[in-house]
Formats: sequence, structure tokens, C-alpha cells
Amino acid sequence: LGLGCFVGMAIGHGRKSFLKRAKGHGIGLHTKEERSRMGMQDLQALEGALASLGDGPFVHGAGVTTIDCVLYGMTANALFTAANYPCDADSPTAKLQAGAFPRLLAHYKHFESEYGHKIRDVVSAGGTSPS
Repeated sequence: LGLGCFVGMAIGHGRKSFLKRAKGHGIGLHTKEERSRMGMQDLQALEGALASLGDGPFVHGAGVTTIDCVLYGMTANALFTAANYPCDADSPTAKLQAGAFPRLLAHYKHFESEYGHKIRDVVSAGGTSPS
């Protein structure tokens, strides 16, 4: 067997494994349209929650809390996905990137400006907290 055959088998196994895990997590049980609708509802809910909490830079005002970290991570992942993988213009990630959720995007940008360098330091240190 050549290298191409081995790579093909590995990719086929990886795809089957991914699909099995996706179904086990539940997301693989939904159609693309359902996943898109759920993603849009999630982003709309987060945008609405940020609107109802006031004008502080973070969810609970001036200080960062765990929810800010979670929100930053989710937003960063969605923006990374939209920037690096092809997606439909009407997908939730593309709409987020295009500015359809201004409060969510503003929260992300503020968190990134305050803490992004510290996160990158932790990642480059192999996941340990820098001193």
C-alpha cells in the first residue's frame, strides 16, 4: 500500500470518528439549517443579555468575571471560524464578523485589548499561568 492509501484511510477514519462524536454531543443530529438557526438564536440571546445589563465594559460592570471569560472564548472561536473557514454569508459566524451583533463584538474587542496579551502568554507557555 502506498502513502496515499494510508492517508486516505486515516482521513476516512478521522471523518467517521468526528461524525460519531458530533452525534454523541447532539449537534450531529441536526441539519445545517437547524444548526444555523440555533447558532443565530444563541448570538441573539447573548446580544440581548448584554443590552439589558447596561453599558459597563464587562458583563457585571467594570471588573471582569468568569462569564466575561466564557463569552470572550465563545466569541473568539466564532470569529476565528468565520475568518478561517468558508461559511455562508448568512451564517451566524459570518454575521457576527460583519458586525450584526455590536455589543457582543464590543465586549470581545474590549476583553481582547485588556487581556488578550495575557492569554497569548499562557498559550505560548504551554497552558501554564505566567508569573
